[in-house]
Amino acid sequence: MTGIINEDSMLYIADIIDKWGISRPLIQRAIKEHTISGIRNDEGKWCFDSSEIERWRGKSNKATQNTENKDEVIVLLKEQNVMLREQLQKKDEQIEKLQLSMQDQMKLLTYSGAGSTAEMAKLQEKIDKKDKELDKLSLLKVEAVVKALRADRPTPAPSAVEQIDHLYEQVAESIDGNSQQAPAEGWKFK
Repeated sequence: MTGIINEDSMLYIADIIDKWGISRPLIQRAIKEHTISGIRNDEGKWCFDSSEIERWRGKSNKATQNTENKDEVIVLLKEQNVMLREQLQKKDEQIEKLQLSMQDQMKLLTYSGAGSTAEMAKLQEKIDKKDKELDKLSLLKVEAVVKALRADRPTPAPSAVEQIDHLYEQVAESIDGNSQQAPAEGWKFK
């Protein structure tokens, strides 16, 4: 190829590798065998006209894929959008059914007659048991915070120690008064 290459259609070897997905040695062999023609720029890099490369290798893989797949992608995205809307509607219906079911169950529990007081007592015991377990967990969390503070500050200021001890005592007292759970040993800084 003789003459000047149009700036808009100028390609370097790296561009050809990227757009056509072929190797550098294949391009260099084609140059050596005069299968393609190009010119060297001032920096010594090979420059080619895009029409020359299209004559040699056909249209760029990326260019043809973009135009061919664009319509397919749009159709697929529209189908996926419809499918997701349907799934969302089904989930909304399921949630509504579950909410209605929970309301019905609450009505049954609330308005149950004298014949099911034993069941109500059992349910209340389970609820109380779960509440006590939650209280124990919150006490363990407070103990973990105290231990972490103790680890971070081996010699904390006396006012901070008193505040932490007081906070721990308040949490321990707020736990069910009937359980009277003794605090773990060594929980105070003192």
